[in-house]
Amino acid sequence: MIDAIIFGLFSFLIVSGLIYLILYLPTQWIVKSDKLKVVRLTTSISIGLLIVIYFSISPTNNNETATVEKFENLYVVTVTGKRLLMTHDPISFLKRETYLDTFKVSIPRAEGVINGQEIPTEKGNYKMLGTIVIDGEQMKIDLYYDNFDDSIKDPLSWNGEYKVKLK
Repeated sequence: MIDAIIFGLFSFLIVSGLIYLILYLPTQWIVKSDKLKVVRLTTSISIGLLIVIYFSISPTNNNETATVEKFENLYVVTVTGKRLLMTHDPISFLKRETYLDTFKVSIPRAEGVINGQEIPTEKGNYKMLGTIVIDGEQMKIDLYYDNFDDSIKDPLSWNGEYKVKLK
């Protein structure tokens, strides 16, 4: 949390500074006034703040409902949500378009606490840590990839609380 605040503050200072420079150069020769300095500073801070807010508010989200389906001796949990498109040019970066994504995970039962170690993973993939808790019509996903290469736990973007819909 502290890292995000520091990054946001640092981004704000850099963006505001760049905007001030962009405003300073053309207006320096047009009008020489003390009021112009205040206008440049206020404008650069306002625009910088708007830009940082625009890029820090994420259009991604997870849908409220997850489905649980039985297949042979396993259950499959399906969660959907919006994710940002990968950008390859400045226009796409500014548009911040989203697409619908799906996450499916197999679990051994449709009730109670399922530990990450109980979740089957494909050969070569990281094992799961954490839990999935299903209590009636409520489910809480709190899973992490066991990234042993970097000695960290990578949280899933699908973590959260959901309403369960059985199929």
